[in-house]
Amino acid sequence: MWTQDVDDLLLDEGLCTIEAEFLTTELRIRASITSPESRLSDHLNSSTSMIEIQPTHVETLSAGEAIEIDGRDAYLSKAHLLAVIPILEPDGQVPAAAALWVGTISQTCWVGLGAYSVAGRLHMDAERNPRLFLRSLEQRQFIPLTDARLTAPDGAVREYAAVVVNRHHFHLIVLEGATL
Repeated sequence: MWTQDVDDLLLDEGLCTIEAEFLTTELRIRASITSPESRLSDHLNSSTSMIEIQPTHVETLSAGEAIEIDGRDAYLSKAHLLAVIPILEPDGQVPAAAALWVGTISQTCWVGLGAYSVAGRLHMDAERNPRLFLRSLEQRQFIPLTDARLTAPDGAVREYAAVVVNRHHFHLIVLEGATL
């Protein structure tokens, strides 16, 4: 009964629950997070170096073995994240006021990310010069790619609506049609 009361309080305080899969070089973690932000990329780009997660499944990539999870809460260092795949984000995000809405342009790209690779679309403010696309990435550590295709170290390829990649782990980024 106490847990339900706490959950109701969290919802009253404007917190959201987001489910995601977190990829590091060694682990694949399925977990939920509680956040004041309704978008996963906003939560990841917050100023904290760790995120609190409630893992539901953890497995090692090298052996593909599940790890027993004791307890409900865990902490994950953002520095070790290669990518995060949103599974469930809150619906009904409040649309920004028309005066604050900013149009975007997108660029097809391929990112080498450790033993993973991701192909997808990067988005940036339409008012910026497209030739400054890479410079615009410097503003955030975690960058969402939409219409993404993730290739895992074992060669498995999966398609996702979005994959949020950690810019600090890029080995190479190639923009389609760009002069690098």
